[in-house]
Amino acid sequence: MERYVYVSGHGPANPQKNARLVERILQAIRLAKRVRLAYRRASDGQLTTREVEPYGLLCRHGIWYLVGRCLAAGERRVFRLDHIDRLELVESSTYTIPQDFSLRDAYAHAWGVWTEEEPGPPETVRLRVSPGLAHKFRVTRYHPSQAVKELTDGGIEVRFEVAGAGEMIPWLLGWGAAIEVLEPGWLREAVAEVLRETLSLYRHETGSF
Repeated sequence: MERYVYVSGHGPANPQKNARLVERILQAIRLAKRVRLAYRRASDGQLTTREVEPYGLLCRHGIWYLVGRCLAAGERRVFRLDHIDRLELVESSTYTIPQDFSLRDAYAHAWGVWTEEEPGPPETVRLRVSPGLAHKFRVTRYHPSQAVKELTDGGIEVRFEVAGAGEMIPWLLGWGAAIEVLEPGWLREAVAEVLRETLSLYRHETGSF
């Protein structure tokens, strides 16, 4: 089989470690026990200690996350499993998952996964896609809410309903000039600002452009 089928792509560097963490987290949920994490922040790699009431596990783009209420923050947070150095059950603890909580409902509109504050309600994102790239969007669904409108020049307009649309910025930049953000205005400006900063960096290093 491997002569004719090869699957690749990014994923956890240590899947065995993730499997052990998944097992421990599911055990904590079954026993209604909090977990104590030695956790490296995504922003700076700093090792921190967190105590969390686990609500469930979320896998997106090959990356596993723990979803739960962080006691220090007093609200729900998301933690990448491969950023957890150590995890232990807090044996003397107990907690209850809110009856109205659903992983699907909470993250159905997510573009990615947040590890900081909640992103707020979904909003409309509209993109203009050039004719050369349009077919890729006709045959690929990048988000469950994706809707495509054909344009007279052979391009398309793509609409999403996304929560935490700021997480789209690196993805949008990867398409270069083939995609233009039409709305929301703040996202269009955020992409433009990153492009200005990038251009400034290259001008600084070369002396001209």
